[in-house]
Amino acid sequence: MPYGITIREALSSSHARRLRLLGGRNGLERVIKTVALLNSPAALDSFTSGTLLLAPGELLSQTPGLIDTLMPRMAESGGAGLVVKPGQADSPIPEALVRSADRYNIPLLAMPANLSFAEITASLLFLILEQQNKVLQNLEQSYQELKRKMLAEAEQNYRTAFIDILLCGDYESETEMIEQGRALNLDLSKPAAVMIINDNNSSPLKSPANTEIMLEAINGFLENQQRRYHLVAGIKGNKTVIITEAGGKNSLDNLKNLASALVDHINAAIDTKPALNVGIGRPYPIKKINRSYQEACEALKICRLSDSISPVHFDELGFYKILSEKNRQELEQFVEDLLQPVFKYDRAKNGELINTLKTYYEVNRNLKMTSKRMLTHYNTILYRIRKIEELTGVNLSNPESALNMEIAIQILKLFRTDT
Repeated sequence: MPYGITIREALSSSHARRLRLLGGRNGLERVIKTVALLNSPAALDSFTSGTLLLAPGELLSQTPGLIDTLMPRMAESGGAGLVVKPGQADSPIPEALVRSADRYNIPLLAMPANLSFAEITASLLFLILEQQNKVLQNLEQSYQELKRKMLAEAEQNYRTAFIDILLCGDYESETEMIEQGRALNLDLSKPAAVMIINDNNSSPLKSPANTEIMLEAINGFLENQQRRYHLVAGIKGNKTVIITEAGGKNSLDNLKNLASALVDHINAAIDTKPALNVGIGRPYPIKKINRSYQEACEALKICRLSDSISPVHFDELGFYKILSEKNRQELEQFVEDLLQPVFKYDRAKNGELINTLKTYYEVNRNLKMTSKRMLTHYNTILYRIRKIEELTGVNLSNPESALNMEIAIQILKLFRTDT
């Protein structure tokens, strides 16, 4: 069972002493077990009991309905409290939020604009770790395994908080973040890339709580490969986020090899063998690391659309970057609307029209090359292309129509649809 500190105790720390209590005074005995950054409404679905949430004021003002639902959801999930950093020094905290804090007895605190999330997070996590050590010092030898787990939990909370702060950019000193990274075996003075590992919707690990099982497997991998790989892993929602050193001529191959090694290790460590998707962003310097995270998210979307391709690096997306904005059902419907007569013909005649069309676009719409690659007479290929035009009503000599057909074929290849 994890231990922590109360809100009242936290307010006595050097940085937290600068926080101002606005509401929820009756909840000062709530226990903080960890600290997390609330950078989107979706993050509310993943935080655990005992979490002290840090929220930028812009999120409250720019998200309709969040002020009304925030405190009820925190009360339901056992949140410890809420710290709000106003967008500007003189920006007031909404009165509705103060009243809600009093109603649900959840402490609401305001932090000054010149205090960074990194400072308050580091200060509170140090107090929590210190408290845990005090408790553990009084345990007997038989509880050594519990001590290891509690320390590991505190260390992992620190890694996750470090990743949150790094990706949101709310830190005052780049040098300090680089030093913290080095303490975690990560050199952020060099370019770094973000990798996201996420189980698909049918996986038994889809709940945020079970994502910790995957993270534990990754940390086990690091213990054995510490000299070879330099990375930090943490949980962000129901995704496992990894920041790793990258760069050089073979960075893409090295990142994909690392991703494959991690997936193999996870599958070896977990009996259920979850179906895992991996998205990888490009390497960036520390100031632009969030761009790598966004790119990894885009690559992950393509993994989720596809039946089989993983891991995927952002540089490999190409045309598929457009598809990431659509859901699979919409894309399948686009293919069906255009190619349904061709599917029907192939099934009835045991035909090769779809395969001919795929090859036709693979060789840049060259009929002779299509004939050569398919080992089929040129006139047969020409007949098939004309048959496709007849069935679909599409003139492949028309650039716009030809493009729509090519998009349908690319989607078909992505989904590996049985034709």
